[in-house]
Amino acid sequence: QRQRWPKLSRMAIDILSIVPMSDEPERVFSGARRTVSWDRGQLEAETIEMRECLKHWKRTGILDTFFK
Repeated sequence: QRQRWPKLSRMAIDILSIVPMSDEPERVFSGARRTVSWDRGQLEAETIEMRECLKHWKRTGILDTFFK
């Protein structure tokens, strides 16, 4: 079929070979939802972002390189 429809074949290869997204953003998003309960809904976006970054850095050991 590649010879019959070369453009369609190339387009299918380009689209179907896209790597799926990592599950890490989904995990971070879910973690942020647990952080921002309905009681804490007034937190600023920057505060939530900072907290989530710190939580991720601590879990992955990045902070350990700075605070030994």
